[in-house]
Amino acid sequence: MGKPFKKELEKVRDTLDWALDQPADEVHDEILHNSKKPLFVVGSGGSLSACSYAVQLYQQHGTMAKSVTPLELFYSRSTLRQSNILFISASGKNTDILFGYKTAIGYEPNKVYSLCMKKNSPLAKLASESSITKSFDYNIPSGKDGFLATNSLVAFFGILYKIFNPEVNTTNKLTEDTIFLNDLQLFISRISPDFTFTTLYGGWGQPIAVDIESKLAEAALADVLISDYRNFGHGRHHWFDKRKSNSAIIALITPDEEKLAEKTLALLPSDIPILRIKTNFTDAFASIDLLVKSFYLISELGNIQNIDPGRPGVPAFGSKLYNLKYSSLYDLNDRISDNEKIAIVRKTDSPTYHQLSDDERKYWSEAHKSFKKQLKAARFGTIVFDYDGTLCSAKNRFNGVDKEVAASLIDILEKGIVIGIATGRGKSVRKDLQKAIPEQYWSRIIIGYYNCSDIGF
Repeated sequence: MGKPFKKELEKVRDTLDWALDQPADEVHDEILHNSKKPLFVVGSGGSLSACSYAVQLYQQHGTMAKSVTPLELFYSRSTLRQSNILFISASGKNTDILFGYKTAIGYEPNKVYSLCMKKNSPLAKLASESSITKSFDYNIPSGKDGFLATNSLVAFFGILYKIFNPEVNTTNKLTEDTIFLNDLQLFISRISPDFTFTTLYGGWGQPIAVDIESKLAEAALADVLISDYRNFGHGRHHWFDKRKSNSAIIALITPDEEKLAEKTLALLPSDIPILRIKTNFTDAFASIDLLVKSFYLISELGNIQNIDPGRPGVPAFGSKLYNLKYSSLYDLNDRISDNEKIAIVRKTDSPTYHQLSDDERKYWSEAHKSFKKQLKAARFGTIVFDYDGTLCSAKNRFNGVDKEVAASLIDILEKGIVIGIATGRGKSVRKDLQKAIPEQYWSRIIIGYYNCSDIGF
């Protein structure tokens, strides 16, 4: 299983060129249009590194964001209502990402987005079933990754950089750093297979620290600890007092924290091996530069351990763990439909249905049933709808009502009921409806244009 890691490295620069050349205006407009809402960025395994990068980028626009795994998202479900959620997945088909996506949709978030390196994935199919979702899919030319996320990760970093920096010249600015490569060889000569690595970071180095931890653990290359430069001073330095003989430091350094990094490293015993992975970039491109350089460290550690990081071998129990089906274990089995839960949550203004007490749930469930019964028993002559966001989803704004909605409207009209529509738009609504509804029913439709300041069809 997998591909040789060194072969993967050969494609990295071409992959970045490709990523920076992808259109990103639509994704930028979607995500940044809703940037006043907090954002959860969801991923598993290597994709979690891209999630951390997306968090850093989003927070540059002044709103809180958090990187979580799908299971962490489930345990954060009480906070999902009215939040934005971004899913990042190379394949768009693993058990966890689909579980997380279904969890998100059930808790009425503001918007749900997904980035995937494969078109027509199960994740994209789920996204097509809801009006609050939008899937952005790509066909990465390097193909499927080996065991570790490499080219897909570079592609995600490149596309995310372009999404959040559309005004910046997004050409590939990476150059070969011979000084770093020489330093890497010197560092490798001072360590052995039993070493534990502490990765220190600040700012744009944080997503790379996450990725180094992920790769060293997933490919069984070494024990690894991660910390920012100042949290390291709160006790974590003690590791080097007791275990210095087989410990080393990987220091991720950008211009922003270079002085802090050097002051920190200068206080440590001089015989501790230190690898400085540095970048001269001061913006978000610093993360991309550090990421690619860190791949060469991973490759060298693989040589030391006699393990190819791209194909380390997967035990039978590992495959079973990866493919474990567990969503039914979290089935709350309360026999209440999602529609009823959402209606009750809206009415009570509770963050989630499950935060209500048993008595509250019983009361509101009975009220919901009673209301539905009254609706079914009533005789209606007219039904008035909002248009955008009700009859026409945001994703269909320029296409009009979809076939399912049109069929339901026709069903209402066939029963002799007059339909009223309130909209802030003008004649575009009439044109959309005329395409979807037979002319014989037009006389039974009244439209209030420009917030009902102009009434007609």
